[in-house]
Amino acid sequence: MIGLIILSCLPLAKVTAETRVVAGVIYPLEERTLAMSVSGLVASVLVREGERVTAGQPLLHLNRQAQQLEVSRRRLLWQDDTEIKALTQRLAIVREQLHILEDLYEQSRSISRDELNALRLDVINTEAQLAGSRVQKERERIEYELARSAFAEMELRAPIAGVVTRVARRDGEWAPTGEPILQLVNLEVGLLKVSIPDVVARRLVVEQPVVVSVDGLGERPGQLEYLADVADPASGLVELHIRIDNRDHAIRPGSKAQVAL
Repeated sequence: MIGLIILSCLPLAKVTAETRVVAGVIYPLEERTLAMSVSGLVASVLVREGERVTAGQPLLHLNRQAQQLEVSRRRLLWQDDTEIKALTQRLAIVREQLHILEDLYEQSRSISRDELNALRLDVINTEAQLAGSRVQKERERIEYELARSAFAEMELRAPIAGVVTRVARRDGEWAPTGEPILQLVNLEVGLLKVSIPDVVARRLVVEQPVVVSVDGLGERPGQLEYLADVADPASGLVELHIRIDNRDHAIRPGSKAQVAL
């Protein structure tokens, strides 16, 4: 249970008769439990517990050799434009022939209408083949992108910057879909979550500076980040969050702190 906490923009050393000081607990700004979207055999865990990672950094790979080969195969199929080039060249030739024969037919009738119509059909058929080949290329592009997506799903990347606090699978172990596999915590910012009486909350404003005294570390500047618009009907208390800079990682989540108002 979060303890009652009263805030102040004054240092705790200057608490007056009108202020009250209470304790609260500091939580990480973000905590993510990560899982795979597909099942597979863990090929390599790329991080260890306690390691700092950046957003987007690879954390774990499943065995994906077959998927990598499928991506290569799909890419080759998509990039092979031999048929399109051949049909494009053929279409240019038959169109030129049609233009010549149309002139001959108009000028001298030295060819029959059936010959002319046969070449016209050849042009139509070649255009249809070329259009179909282009549609096929688009299908192959989509299939290539799907194969790339399936390949990417077999890699777990960090959604945020933070510290790895738990690794639940090791190389060679099976990773089921959706089962927690890593824990990642953002320690750059501490978040003090407390509930205070409504009468106290009415004196506060979002972004107002406060001073937080962390056990074992002393005073640290903070800022009121969130103030609930609705009080809890059972207790009459209002929830608020205080943001504390922790880029030096000196504050451990779970640490106790005091704030005065």
